[in-house]
Amino acid sequence: MKVVLLLILGSAALAWIPSSFGGAASSLAADGAPSPIVILPRTGQVLTYDQSGKVIDFKGSGQDGEFQRGAVWPDPRFVVNADGTISDGLTGLMWLKAGNCFRDLPWPTALQALSDFNRGEIICPGMKVKYNDWFVPDLAQLASLVDAQAPVIGDSLRLIGFSEVQNGAYWSATPHRNQQNAWSVSFANGSISAVSKLERHFVLVARLPGSEKDKDSKGGGQPSLVSPVSVLADSSPQRFLDNGDGTVTDLQTGLSWLQDAACLPMLDWQGALSVANQVTGNGGVADCPSLRGVKTDWSLPNVVELRSLIDYRTDYPALSPEHPFHRVMPTGYWTATTVVGAPEYAFVGDMETGAILPVNKAEKRRVLLVRQGVLGPERPRKEAALNRGVMGVDSRYVLEIDPEVVMEIKWPPGGRFVNNGDGTSLDVITGINWLTDANCFGKKSWKEAGAAVDRLNAQATATRSLGKQTQASRRYAIKCEGYEGSAEDWVMPTFQELLDLINAEEKDSAAWLSRQGLHNVQSSGIYWSGTETPLNLYFADAVTLKTGKAGNYPKSLKFFVWPHRKLPAAGEQALEPLLNLTANTIGNYITLSPKDPISLAVYLHTFGLREAADFWFWYDTPDEKRLWLTSIRTWTDRAKPVYQGPLFNLINYEIFRSAANGLPPGVYDFHFAVDTIPNGLMDEVRSEVTVSVVIPGGGE
Repeated sequence: MKVVLLLILGSAALAWIPSSFGGAASSLAADGAPSPIVILPRTGQVLTYDQSGKVIDFKGSGQDGEFQRGAVWPDPRFVVNADGTISDGLTGLMWLKAGNCFRDLPWPTALQALSDFNRGEIICPGMKVKYNDWFVPDLAQLASLVDAQAPVIGDSLRLIGFSEVQNGAYWSATPHRNQQNAWSVSFANGSISAVSKLERHFVLVARLPGSEKDKDSKGGGQPSLVSPVSVLADSSPQRFLDNGDGTVTDLQTGLSWLQDAACLPMLDWQGALSVANQVTGNGGVADCPSLRGVKTDWSLPNVVELRSLIDYRTDYPALSPEHPFHRVMPTGYWTATTVVGAPEYAFVGDMETGAILPVNKAEKRRVLLVRQGVLGPERPRKEAALNRGVMGVDSRYVLEIDPEVVMEIKWPPGGRFVNNGDGTSLDVITGINWLTDANCFGKKSWKEAGAAVDRLNAQATATRSLGKQTQASRRYAIKCEGYEGSAEDWVMPTFQELLDLINAEEKDSAAWLSRQGLHNVQSSGIYWSGTETPLNLYFADAVTLKTGKAGNYPKSLKFFVWPHRKLPAAGEQALEPLLNLTANTIGNYITLSPKDPISLAVYLHTFGLREAADFWFWYDTPDEKRLWLTSIRTWTDRAKPVYQGPLFNLINYEIFRSAANGLPPGVYDFHFAVDTIPNGLMDEVRSEVTVSVVIPGGGE
């Protein structure tokens, strides 16, 4: 049987794949013998964007979404098993469905937690079959979960069927060359970076099916198309072939690269895409003096192609020691892959450190072009119309999104914090009311922090009982900026509540909190939580709000204190939320032609309810099928909430918009519903509103 290799991440991890997956290809190794070619997988990106992040036509763009080079993902790629696992048809890995079973941990603690899990000492939600061969995935395996078309990787994995996957960094088992660090993958945007092993990040574990227990398991799944066994790439001189014409061929991938990594000028992203058509060895904007011969099929590499050059076992440069490239520069190299969650950014590969990070497309970076040295079989590009082909639904009835609309739904769509006007601010995601002043108390030991919060409550109690503050009480009162309230239910936040303040998409969460309208957030300071360390009662948990770095500290140290009002107990609120839904600003019923756009807007008034909820949005087609809206504004035939979390107000928020709707004649009933049992199931007790869109016959 002919064998092809599928490169999952880069030069540190490869996987075998039968030739039926993508077709066999071969090249000549240095000794002249044929050798298998690595087939790189597609990134998943299907749309193309301009410099500002606007979706554009793919033709002639030179982007990842136009070429879509690489092995096609099986469809469906993932199968949700009945035993609390998910099978990956591309890599053959079996993943734990629970994406936050271990919580966030330092790297060494994560490895210890894995051992405890394999011994059965940690129980994860939904696990029905016990396996004892789980492992923390290496960087290759972990990065294989990244879909470059997903605005938020964690959201896309939850849509697949993973549960509690966090939109933050996840540990890989791959250590950095600096043994104090290890590699991580961000499930916010897909970036790859090396971080201190002492930082706290999430863990998603995997296993290799094939044991006797797998044969006995009723979990289901599908046969593996790709064996996920990672092997070290060949770093010998035979991997690269110097063609003697200013190009280098990677004999593992079949890709040909410019040998001089600094012959092209530093360019912005659009310039980097355009320069591929101008490369010569004869002078000009794209002059590479060492390049001989005219080749017209150069392009900017996608993020997987550029990553294939990186050797994560080394750095400065992060290339195999025998690499043949000249003048590798430290400023980073553009890829043709857009960061969809922030489409004015594109991925850049740092060839010095190995990191893959988002960079604004207006900035200037280096360019290293690639061409397909060995052509694989032709594979059709996946159309950018992501809503087509919903299983079991006539594609004519699938409403297409207006390309002008940002695909990801931001929850909540406005600012995250609402100033209540009394010195407190409501976090509409968690339902917590914080003091607007994040430095009302100054630095305190842990015991002093608790006493200060008690004093804030006591001063309100005294004022309430006396009717007014005495001169002495005013002198010793705790004065928080803008706070004139008399609440008596202030508490120190839990460790998790502090972590919930961290925005994984921001480099500086403290600065982000300040932009949200909160005052005096200390960017360089550490904040106490009310959570004690179980194994050592002399320590408590604390968080640096700027970076999200968390740790256990002696209670005698002095850190900042930021209390919030105690959340009400479940069931204390009796009111129901008020909902409304309009189509083109009209409620209940509207008649449109296929040429008309459809704008669907939702309204929600919570009346102060702080309960967690499932938000649902769906429509019924004329052929009695039902399509559910996802958090990235695509449709699915699986009943899934578009959002799960605390209730918050929505003021006529446009949740979906099409251009000319193009729908065939019939009645389309759109529904918006909220239920306050956040279990991912459509509960009978719910608030619901409907608007009907009628497309008359004859296209009128």
